[in-house]
Amino acid sequence: MVESELGLLRSKPEDHELHRSRIMFCIKDDRVEVASSGTINSHLEWFEEEGWFAEESAENFLNKNIRGFYFPPTNSLYCYRGVDFSFDEEVIAEVKKRLVELKKALDLNDDVKICFGPKDSPIGEREYPRHDEGRLKDLI
Repeated sequence: MVESELGLLRSKPEDHELHRSRIMFCIKDDRVEVASSGTINSHLEWFEEEGWFAEESAENFLNKNIRGFYFPPTNSLYCYRGVDFSFDEEVIAEVKKRLVELKKALDLNDDVKICFGPKDSPIGEREYPRHDEGRLKDLI
């Protein structure tokens, strides 16, 4: 994948308000990692700053690690992986398995809505699948 194809994943001025209001996470090396609050960075930019692409390409890293964010204004947790904000049964099962850990790491309340796919669709001109799994308290 060329850098221009990752451009959609870079923070743009119109993204800054949303980015500041969320708390990003990534499940990496079997641990939940949480970004600093209030950043305007995208996941891609956060991962670059951490040096997490040192041993593999950005695309491979994104395709293998689940990421997402907690969005306090709607009390929702969004989870996905890949350049295309995808999810499948494996992603859903892994997130559900880690809900207690995510709850602690992100200081989530029991009424948080667990969502898969991006918060908004379409992004640019592309539609992305989305799925609401239910409330945290009903899934743990």
